[in-house]
Amino acid sequence: MTSNASAAASGAPTRIERTLTIQAEPAAILSAWGDIEIQPQLFEGAATYLGPDARGGSTWEVHAPLGRRPRFVLLPDGETAGYVRHRVEDEVGLWMRSELRVRPARARPGVEATLTVDYRVDGLLAGWLARLVDPAPALLVGQALRRLRARVEAGEIPTLARNPSARASTH
Repeated sequence: MTSNASAAASGAPTRIERTLTIQAEPAAILSAWGDIEIQPQLFEGAATYLGPDARGGSTWEVHAPLGRRPRFVLLPDGETAGYVRHRVEDEVGLWMRSELRVRPARARPGVEATLTVDYRVDGLLAGWLARLVDPAPALLVGQALRRLRARVEAGEIPTLARNPSARASTH
């Protein structure tokens, strides 16, 4: 039995696709997804924003197992009225393309937002690391999409950071 990460490490890209209904205008959803002020909140816990890239993208550091902190550049790769695409460039063997597509929901109010991520990791060490984090990429894609929905519907992403009931008890 081959896991998604094993397939990705062998050279064949792995595809992850998640869809959520969001109560917002399509342009607002696509704008929020591409907004560098919002992206760090969407990817919190998985990657840290380090700053802009000279090519018009953004530089990120991934939170990987064993204390590894590989860096990559997220670059815009196309945008129309219905979708926005990004691609990743790095030096550690990660290949990734993402597409967020929006369209009116069928037979209900709202907009269907579909996030598709194709990724592949190359190299022995990268493949081993991919097996360690499997199935995390699928979980992270769903989490990013849920955070996007919260941001465009409520104007904020829920957090436990300032929630007194989420703090450890001092008793």
